[in-house]
Amino acid sequence: MTLKVGSILSFSAGNPENDTLSCRVVDSAADKIMQVVSKNSTLEGVIAERLPLIVGCYPTFLGFFPSSVFVDTYLRPSLFERALRLAANENLAPVLVSQPLIIADLLQRCAAAVRLHTKPLIVAMGGYACPWGLEKFLMSLLPQGSVILHGYGMAEVGFACLLGTRQHSGEVAYRLVDPDVEVSLQGGLLGFSKTLNTKRQHWDAGDRARLENGLYFIQPGEKRVSQRVWDELQSWSSAQWNRRTGHLANTDGCLRFQLRSGEAPQSSQEMDFYDFAKDHGMTWFDKPTWSI
Repeated sequence: MTLKVGSILSFSAGNPENDTLSCRVVDSAADKIMQVVSKNSTLEGVIAERLPLIVGCYPTFLGFFPSSVFVDTYLRPSLFERALRLAANENLAPVLVSQPLIIADLLQRCAAAVRLHTKPLIVAMGGYACPWGLEKFLMSLLPQGSVILHGYGMAEVGFACLLGTRQHSGEVAYRLVDPDVEVSLQGGLLGFSKTLNTKRQHWDAGDRARLENGLYFIQPGEKRVSQRVWDELQSWSSAQWNRRTGHLANTDGCLRFQLRSGEAPQSSQEMDFYDFAKDHGMTWFDKPTWSI
């Protein structure tokens, strides 16, 4: 990594605090979202000649968006609501960039501001896998015709090297959208290669994947989400996601579910929002602990 005056670094949002290598020097690669939008008739129809407003709801710096207006919410609901109201007042096309649990909380908290939008929105999510039931819940909060994109990348390589959409089967199908990145599958293990400072480098992504007809289907690794937790999350209905944040803990072999603020437990597995945070720790800046 070569640093110079004016360099901006972006650390991984999910790596240990003492890991100084899981970062990259930020460039304009994040604008690949809008490049993909411009080449996709469905997404271009959502923008509908409006000026895009990238609403940052991500716990790390993603990059620059030179073809759009950008506003950062710093994960604050009040700023998220103001951004949505601004977009409605100025006829801008919001593109909400976030992690799954964060954007679910923000959309639910700011439902009144979301209802100001009669035109579709675009949500671009990344950081970790999104359960199908959670995506259904998100769609119920968004205007009709809205589109959810799934980004997959690595802090060392780039934001959203792959972009995908949910298929009828429930799986997310990803396409490579970063022209500077190569994807490898060694024994089913996903990896990325990229040239940095004239040197070709390779990174293991830590997940498994398969390639079908130019599309990548990714299975999260056990270090990210255990099969037990994934099956549990996949079983939740929209009504359950409406009550639960998606943050979990393991207490003596029993999964405990954090409730949203103001919700009361209806089973022994559910915990009050603040009781959960006190006993197990919780901040929206951290990825959920799903490997338990």
